[in-house]
Amino acid sequence: MSPLLRLATRTSLGQPVALAVLALALARTPAIPINGGPGVTLAPWLLALAAALALWRLRHARSMARALTSGQTTTATVTDTPGPRLSWTDATGTQGRSLRRRPGDWRPPAGQRITLLIDPRTGKAWWEGDLPGDLLTTDLPRHPDAPQIPWSRLVENPFAWLTGAFVLFALLLTLALQRGDGPQLGWIILGLLGLTAWTAPKAADDIMAMNRAARRGARLSAKVTGHTATGNNRHHQMLWTTRQGHRGETRPSQGKLPNPGASIRVYIDPVSRRGFWSGDYPG
Repeated sequence: MSPLLRLATRTSLGQPVALAVLALALARTPAIPINGGPGVTLAPWLLALAAALALWRLRHARSMARALTSGQTTTATVTDTPGPRLSWTDATGTQGRSLRRRPGDWRPPAGQRITLLIDPRTGKAWWEGDLPGDLLTTDLPRHPDAPQIPWSRLVENPFAWLTGAFVLFALLLTLALQRGDGPQLGWIILGLLGLTAWTAPKAADDIMAMNRAARRGARLSAKVTGHTATGNNRHHQMLWTTRQGHRGETRPSQGKLPNPGASIRVYIDPVSRRGFWSGDYPG
């Protein structure tokens, strides 16, 4: 598979797919009258929104693919970490910034050396943290006996409950569908399946990332930075960070957690670079 296609498969397209399926469902529903005038259907607008959102999500894919296949690599120094983007300066004094980072994403600290990949056509420098890690190297560690997260843990994810509800409603409507029924019921079922296309990947993302981290990820030492209580104050989570800039929080637990300042072991997902505490795994 080419780097461009692999980048596309790593891009979150659940929302555009869900919008496109909903647009198809609405295309067969009656138009909505406005002020007694001709009816208006939302289908073309939803379809246009789905296409625009998909193109926006994939807007960097071609440049990243060129950098991966034929670009040169260079190093830079992180100059600033606050804010949603990582800033750096390379050896020639050129400054650059990463894509927007979420609060729990990998952020190397100021002063650390990082690797950049250069798009040979545009000269755009891409930080390795903006690219899926498994596309940068095939020499990933293997831990065949690593603990794995059971799929039964999906019950802890709200997106799993939403996915189950959408599938259940679609199944019940399918069973209730009779020959001769209007097409509206069938398009409602299709709309529910479109919502499922959005929520199902989100529900499975955490478990897939944790299993990749344990089976193929790097194992790093982290420092406990604090504890935080959840809503009922009976469960606590542990906050941690690594020297490389990975940070995260553990699953809520009623048991005793390592004290702030203690060293723990974490597994790093090679795709997303998210880290997970080894104590969150079974066994």
